[in-house]
Amino acid sequence: MSRAKKIFLALTAIVFIVDIVLVMKATKTGLFSEPETTENLINMPSYEITTGEYVSEYPEETTTINMWRPDKPDVSIIINIEYYNQDNFPTFCEGVTTLMALRHMGYNITIDQLIENYFPHFELSIKDGKLVGENPNEFFIGNPRSSTAKGCYAPVVREALKKIAGEAAVHDLTGMEVPDIITQYVNKGVPVIFWATQGMRASTVGDSWYIERTGETFTWKGMEHCLLLAGSDEDKYYFYDPLNNHGIISYDKELVEKRYEEMGKMAVALVKRGDGN
Repeated sequence: MSRAKKIFLALTAIVFIVDIVLVMKATKTGLFSEPETTENLINMPSYEITTGEYVSEYPEETTTINMWRPDKPDVSIIINIEYYNQDNFPTFCEGVTTLMALRHMGYNITIDQLIENYFPHFELSIKDGKLVGENPNEFFIGNPRSSTAKGCYAPVVREALKKIAGEAAVHDLTGMEVPDIITQYVNKGVPVIFWATQGMRASTVGDSWYIERTGETFTWKGMEHCLLLAGSDEDKYYFYDPLNNHGIISYDKELVEKRYEEMGKMAVALVKRGDGN
């Protein structure tokens, strides 16, 4: 190898090492720090609204709202909620989402209490060659601790919340358009239990089973999922998603509204604070 080539390679190595040192220094000082994403909004600061911008109605005693304000006051509002994932309850998204809403509103309750006392469940079985089950508008279908359960629909959550908080504290928003839910509830500090699909993927035709007491056949909608709607901006809706430890996640508004409609436009809000007991 010629002397000139050796010198060239040595200089190249020195430049490479200097570049690495500069990048490491920039990263340490924050010049190349990771941009804010919806995954770390939960740690954003809280702001107190003292103008007419925010008037609390649900509940009346609330005068502050936790929100993310990147640069303008009206860019987005995300309610700050203690997050729970469903890792230990792989099919119980409805219960874990309900737990987040309850805890946010001051109800000191556990997931085990929800399962044992407030979510009636019915497991599918084979009888006379037929798959036999119950109506997910009345029961959680399957064992909430099992990975093979199906889930439940809004009336089950509504009735559970009524038992815990009282009838007046629960608003069934089923059939309401998402922009109206945002305006009338989320923007006033109330997160909403919301039915859509896993990852906002298209729903599918799921299993069918026979309901003995009514003689009906029920067909489950595959990909069903329950999340906590907690914010919006011009283009997206923001959710606390208990699945796969997602934390806060956002989806395009048009896509969310489509999946919400596919699942029957089901939503429930808890509008009254508990006493912390």
